[in-house]
Amino acid sequence: LVIGHGKNGYRVQIGEQILLASVRGKLKHEAASAMELPVIGDHVRGQFTGDAAVIEEILPRRSLLARQA
Repeated sequence: LVIGHGKNGYRVQIGEQILLASVRGKLKHEAASAMELPVIGDHVRGQFTGDAAVIEEILPRRSLLARQA
């Protein structure tokens, strides 16, 4: 679960553990817009080792709250 986002990457929670995560290059480069990148509240899949993680997939969203431009 993505619980935060900042200039250093994403914070994801796995059970009781919170890890700093980055987005896999393929996911980042194939994103046509910022809406195709992880946002707070997204459930994600990825590689999680030690105290770091790489987000590889965003699971389908059930809802989305967005501002109008």
